Amino acid sequence: KFDARYDNAVHYSKKFNDFKFTTAYYLDVGNTSDRIDDDSVNVSSSSIVYEKDSWMLGGGYEIVSGKSQDPAVADKEDTTGLRLVGSYKMGSHKLVGFFESATDVSGTAGKDRNLYGFGWSMKQGKYVYKAQLYSAEDFDNADNTGATLLSAGVDYNYSKKVAVYAVLSRMANDSAAKFAIVGVGHDDKIDVIT
Repeated sequence: KFDARYDNAVHYSKKFNDFKFTTAYYLDVGNTSDRIDDDSVNVSSSSIVYEKDSWMLGGGYEIVSGKSQDPAVADKEDTTGLRLVGSYKMGSHKLVGFFESATDVSGTAGKDRNLYGFGWSMKQGKYVYKAQLYSAEDFDNADNTGATLLSAGVDYNYSKKVAVYAVLSRMANDSAAKFAIVGVGHDDKIDVIT
């Protein structure tokens, strides 16, 4: 449930020198049916990003409350996520790194996992060539739930406002995993056929 587009937000951001701090609190998010909120939770999220010269370093922390505001729905554990990111530019090349640690995923105690990834891009004229590798480890309490994603692509920047791109990806799911190759927005995704 991380990186969702929640409603009912209180948001604050502040930039000072080479740092940018952002925090947000989302009230009463969750599933709805017939306009009645039937599984509401609160979410808090904060991040800090440092950018200077060729470097970008950032970190974020998010808590999705497991407390339901509906007495008929049982409370769950709070889900937390810690994310660290970084990038470094060297001429036309750019290297990126990613690490995330999620605990009590979906409100299930002990359902923890780490994810990490690396990427590279190179700009040549109007073209940008890219490659990425991401890996999700097994949940701490479930074997064969990890996966590895490898992607390669190229962007063609036709103008400042128009770009065309192509991407080739391969998702290698463990036997008990069902990661999709791509999310397509608004919680839609291309499902994995098992």
